[in-house]
Amino acid sequence: MDAPFHQPHHVCLVVPDIDAAQAFYESIGIGPWSEYPPLTEYTDLHVPNPTAFHQMSYRVTELDNLQLQLCQPPELDCPQRRFLDTHGPGVFHLGFEHDVASAVDLAAQSGVTPLMRGQREDGSGFVYFDTAERAGVVLLARRTRQGTGPAARPEGTGPFRRLHHVGIVVEDLDATQAFYESVGIGPWVHVPPFGDLETLQSPDDEAFHLLRYRAAALGDLQLQLCQPSARDFPHRRLLDEHGPGALTLGFDHDVDAAAAEGTALGLDVLIRGQRADRSGFVYFDTADQAGVMLMARSAPAPKA
Repeated sequence: MDAPFHQPHHVCLVVPDIDAAQAFYESIGIGPWSEYPPLTEYTDLHVPNPTAFHQMSYRVTELDNLQLQLCQPPELDCPQRRFLDTHGPGVFHLGFEHDVASAVDLAAQSGVTPLMRGQREDGSGFVYFDTAERAGVVLLARRTRQGTGPAARPEGTGPFRRLHHVGIVVEDLDATQAFYESVGIGPWVHVPPFGDLETLQSPDDEAFHLLRYRAAALGDLQLQLCQPSARDFPHRRLLDEHGPGALTLGFDHDVDAAAAEGTALGLDVLIRGQRADRSGFVYFDTADQAGVMLMARSAPAPKA
């Protein structure tokens, strides 16, 4: 039986104001958004606070290769509210398509326990796993409702259409990698140092070059882990202020075009680096509005 965390379905961000978050994402070309189906459909529900669960507001949109979700929790105690109050807006969970019952059994073999679970009468549903401290995010398995096909992907040409990776900052790269491997996510590869950059714009170039990265493929999505140095840098600040968690959503797009389009959309460039062939990356200062830093990146041409 395959591991439960191989087929990415969505990324979910918890936000304090779902209308404001949706408006921001729409302003940069991510949308249209729709309401999530009624949560009252879950007739078999095991959550810490059912009242809080039923008062959650969810909205979803389709990127080119997976779904993006926004969640606004009520002012009631629940895992999402606790995350928002202690962490601020950000990625609460990564959702994977998998049979829920077998996901629970498989995760248990790795010592991972359910955090919340819900099921509809047709057998579709979800299970959140208690992984945030070890993975940096909550991992979720979910089964789509019967008769529901893949949602249509809206057409778009902006820089934030095809998600390449979710970037998570961690304190201990080896320990975090070992946990992900224990739940079937891997193999992991070292991301080479960015010594081939011709230009670099960052708050601290030395701190940037001290970032350590590893990556694993999840279908056509990549999961990245980053361990920053002790030097002051956006990655280190997130880790010190909020603990391990998702820092970036990275999209495939031409870097020069993304920088120009992002600037035209009113986004400030935070970090930018490019090679002689113009491949590279650009981070935008969007954490306050989007819950994460959005970035665009392009890989260098393969060597002969």
